[in-house]
Amino acid sequence: MMIAGLILLVTGYLIYSSQQQKEVKANTTTRVSTESMAGIIQAVTADGVLTKKEKTIVEQAATKYNLDPKEALDQINQILSTDDMEAETEIIDQNKKKGDDFEKFIIKKFNKEYFTIKQWAGDKYIEGTYSEKTLQPDIIVEFHLHDYSKKVAIECKWRSSIFNKSVQFSYEDQLKRYKEFEQKEHIDVYIALGIGGKASKPETLYLIPLRDLNEPLITHKNLIKYKKDMWANFYLDRQSETLDISSKK
Repeated sequence: MMIAGLILLVTGYLIYSSQQQKEVKANTTTRVSTESMAGIIQAVTADGVLTKKEKTIVEQAATKYNLDPKEALDQINQILSTDDMEAETEIIDQNKKKGDDFEKFIIKKFNKEYFTIKQWAGDKYIEGTYSEKTLQPDIIVEFHLHDYSKKVAIECKWRSSIFNKSVQFSYEDQLKRYKEFEQKEHIDVYIALGIGGKASKPETLYLIPLRDLNEPLITHKNLIKYKKDMWANFYLDRQSETLDISSKK
């Protein structure tokens, strides 16, 4: 009788333990999905507008994470505080202005005595058709000193704030393209990330080597080590062949 009771007790515990593990796993999956979706929502609302392409990306991501696409879009519209969607070309112009403003901020940090701008791509597309250069990093510069030269590429991203303790700086397909470009062209790629303030004058600046990134989202905790002096210029360390921002103006 005691043995039978013990067996029932152990069996009950194992069933309870299994259920608890399933609940923990489900909760973890839900949390990761929610955080990933929050990052996407942050990226979409950062510039204050929602394009048709972004709407499709949000719907696809929500479906992937087993979330309600309509709820995600409702949240975005609430953040944007507008029901009037402008023509896509006008929206692109607004997006592009902020992007251009931040790119100009970054460009000014390259001393013309040592750096030459080899390429400054434009983000132009219509009805899903992109220019080839749009698929590459925004800026390619070449450092030169005496007989030494090296090219590096910079993808510029500005976000209005850090949301849910993380920043979504690109989409998965963009990150994949940047990595393919780096491997194919043998040019190191960096993400120049501005947070807060205005695109033309962000509150904080980060410079992240692409090789350190495996997903299009980075937590604030991991971002801190890449913080740079807002007012200093870029330089290239010849010994390590890495791009950095000087601690001196």
